[in-house]
Amino acid sequence: MADLKSLENTPLMKMLIRDEGFHNRMYTCPRGKLTIGVGFNLEANGLCDQAIFVQLRHDIAKSQGSAEKVVGPVWAEMDEVRQDVLTSMVFQMGAGGFAKFTDTLAAVREKNWAQAADHMLNSRWAKQTGKRARRLAEMMRTGIYVR
Repeated sequence: MADLKSLENTPLMKMLIRDEGFHNRMYTCPRGKLTIGVGFNLEANGLCDQAIFVQLRHDIAKSQGSAEKVVGPVWAEMDEVRQDVLTSMVFQMGAGGFAKFTDTLAAVREKNWAQAADHMLNSRWAKQTGKRARRLAEMMRTGIYVR
């Protein structure tokens, strides 16, 4: 199998994109199959692990950048565990949803981790999210990863 980088901008790649189209959203092809990308039949193939992890790395970087922007300057002073908690929240609900956690964010900016955790748990998000919310709140409270 050829290295993906070596395929970029080759005549074959250009030809396939021209013939199949380039779609960053799922669509139904003329044969009625769910398709994405450049003629990739999701129903027949599913995504390979490599594609999933490439997208996950992209989504994590985007979520982390958004979390940092919402939190502000204190982000750089936070430990990795608490940064990961907030990144996970942005990953789940988007930056707009995360920004609505005004009490949690105020406590984070004050580095009052226990209060931030309490505010996280006292939310509709925590009721809807259950175990994940409780685990993230514990990580916020302690600064220690919880399995």
